[in-house]
Amino acid sequence: MMWTHLLQLTSHTVETELCSWNQHLQLTSHTVETELCSWNQHLQLTSHTVETELCSWNQHLQLTSHTVETELCSWNQHLQLTSHTVETELCSWNQHLQLTSHTVETELCSWNQHLQLTSHTVETELCSWNQHLQLTSHTVETELCSWNQHLQLTSHTVETELCSWNQHLQLTSHTVETELCSWNQHLQLTSHTVETELCSWNQHLQLTSHTVETELCSWNQHLQLTSHTVETELCSWNQHLQLTSHTVETELCSWNQHLQLTSHTVETELCSWNQHLQLTSHTVETELCSWNQHLQLTSHTVETELCSWNQHLQLTSHTVETELCSWNQHLQLTSHTVGMELGLQVPAIADPVQVPVPVKGQHLQKNLTGTMTFLVWLMSPNAKDYSAVCAPTARAMQTAAH
Repeated sequence: MMWTHLLQLTSHTVETELCSWNQHLQLTSHTVETELCSWNQHLQLTSHTVETELCSWNQHLQLTSHTVETELCSWNQHLQLTSHTVETELCSWNQHLQLTSHTVETELCSWNQHLQLTSHTVETELCSWNQHLQLTSHTVETELCSWNQHLQLTSHTVETELCSWNQHLQLTSHTVETELCSWNQHLQLTSHTVETELCSWNQHLQLTSHTVETELCSWNQHLQLTSHTVETELCSWNQHLQLTSHTVETELCSWNQHLQLTSHTVETELCSWNQHLQLTSHTVETELCSWNQHLQLTSHTVETELCSWNQHLQLTSHTVETELCSWNQHLQLTSHTVGMELGLQVPAIADPVQVPVPVKGQHLQKNLTGTMTFLVWLMSPNAKDYSAVCAPTARAMQTAAH
């Protein structure tokens, strides 16, 4: 009986407790459903905003990558064109120096043969030539000194031109490094902004209630994966730009070394030519000294031979002067055109070099002085392309001497 009463009381208490829990659960479930509905709407709006933001960043990165690739392609084409132009210019100079050296050697060989053939034919006029050479030796030394100064000024001009090109490449490399540095800073600021944005979202999600922990946990994982993808993309771009900048710096460094070696080669070539010309001038002075000693031993006159030479030189002088003037103008126009093609600042075309040529009616000494000045000028760099003019003249002089 007592146990029956106790069970009835317990069952009533349990029923009351269950009824109370039922009402509590109904109220709680309604609250949870309302809360979940609100969070669902909030998350749908948030997901749409995040997808829009990620889509915008994706388009921005695609446009940025296209711009960077276009810029690098343009630089690549520019460097290829520049390298081709520099190689063409150096090849042209190499061929020019080879042709010049061959022409000078041919000219000196021709003069050597001419002097050997002429040595025995003018013994009767040696006395008159002795007096003339004594007057002319000072003029020849002055002319050679003037040409030596001219070659020194020319070598200085070439060094200045190469220095200007070196400074131009250094300024270009500095501009490329500045451009790449600006892009690196832009990407660093962009990555910092994305990290700040993601951090702000992370803090916002951490402030949410524990009612929808499962939903928030899922979104947290999604955002972590998204942030990792964005960081990976930015890291990949950063590495790509670092490799690209390293490649450009290596290319510019290689070109700088190539130009330094080229300038050294040109300086060595000019130094060799300077020494060659000094040796040649010394050889000419020795040859003239030998002729001076030989002429001092002579005693006869050759007025007939000198008269014939005077008439021959008067007929030849006008033709040689016209031909040399035409070649001088042609070379000045050619050098001006090459300078403009390379984009250099070139001076205005100067007046052509005036070569003293004997004029009919003047004294015999003036004719001979003009002839010696012309011979000295013929061995200079300005006469490197005149072999076509000099060879016939030398043969004519040879024939007249015989």
